[in-house]
Amino acid sequence: MGDIVAASGLEKGTLYGHFSTKEELALLAFDYAWKDTSDKRLRNIDTVSNAVEKLKLHIDNYVNTPSFPGGCPLLNFAVDADDGNLALRTRVRKALRCWEDLLAKIVEDGQSAGEIDPDIDPHFARGVPDRGSVRGLANNQRRQRRFHPRKWQARAPKYFSQPNNLNHRE
Repeated sequence: MGDIVAASGLEKGTLYGHFSTKEELALLAFDYAWKDTSDKRLRNIDTVSNAVEKLKLHIDNYVNTPSFPGGCPLLNFAVDADDGNLALRTRVRKALRCWEDLLAKIVEDGQSAGEIDPDIDPHFARGVPDRGSVRGLANNQRRQRRFHPRKWQARAPKYFSQPNNLNHRE
């Protein structure tokens, strides 16, 4: 709370008048930051009907939209949640799972429509942007360094492409 008092110029009592605990403040701050980030990454997704185009748009939004001030909320709050805030850790994990499930649903819909190769794992998102970064910080620094958003942006359309002989499979 001391950092917030210093940055905001508010008195500690004023903050505690609005937030009963620093944990409550952390949860509300995460919710705000993640909603802002999610809205930016999912901008115009509903205007596109093709699953591959939806995924490309999502990646373009990720690469070309400025991040939330201070960086990715999933990454930043995951680190803070490891300091003992169980409610925050649960909230961050839920947000990550929802993001992964959304991307998996797009892939599954694309597979059903014949737009995405049925051999693609719909849960591919476990290895892309934020998830790789969160795991990278917590468990595997090497994996974090391998991910580069612009390279993923260039490779994604080919990765999801439907094989030409899809209709001739047995």
